Amino acid sequence: MKLYLDDVLLPCPIDTLEGALDVARQAAQQTGRVIIEAEWDGEPISDATLETADASPLSKHEVRFRSTDPRALVSTAMHEMADVLQRGLEVQRQTAEALQSGQMELAFGNLTEVLDMWQGVRRSVEDGAALLGLRVETLVFNGEDGTSEIVMGHVGRLSDLLTDIRTGVAGEDWSSLADLMSEGGEMDVQARRWVGILKQLGEQFSAR
Repeated sequence: MKLYLDDVLLPCPIDTLEGALDVARQAAQQTGRVIIEAEWDGEPISDATLETADASPLSKHEVRFRSTDPRALVSTAMHEMADVLQRGLEVQRQTAEALQSGQMELAFGNLTEVLDMWQGVRRSVEDGAALLGLRVETLVFNGEDGTSEIVMGHVGRLSDLLTDIRTGVAGEDWSSLADLMSEGGEMDVQARRWVGILKQLGEQFSAR
């Protein structure tokens, strides 16, 4: 079996996916890169298959991995999440309007989307920092007044607000939920703030 990393042929003494992945990861790490894609015999290998790679023999002729600079990867993820959040502003406002007008099916569908979006924000920050060997507690950004602020403080505030949303749903407090989601409401303010935070983090990570 032939093993490649970014079109460079690597020695692979063991014809297993586990062995190929280990060799490719070590080679990528030596140049400060991370693996982002894989294929065998021209077909993509799913993330699930890579995560469960074992020592079973492979009947494949060729396995290829592609790597990238982790700083570029994380920076791109931050900017993409900021774009998602920018679009999510309108979804939050539509949720508030649906709650106020009693369109509960639409409101529930939007609420699920909103919660997933915010969980994605938190994951992108935590996973991005971890990939670069950083602790979230050490991340900072420039606030609206130009002073340095700690990202973790805003992560904590976000967690509190998401708890408020879930509590509101459980207690059927539609009025409070609508206030949170409406234009100028706390979640609207948070979304605008986090768009800026994510973009700043993206720029910081690309420059490291």
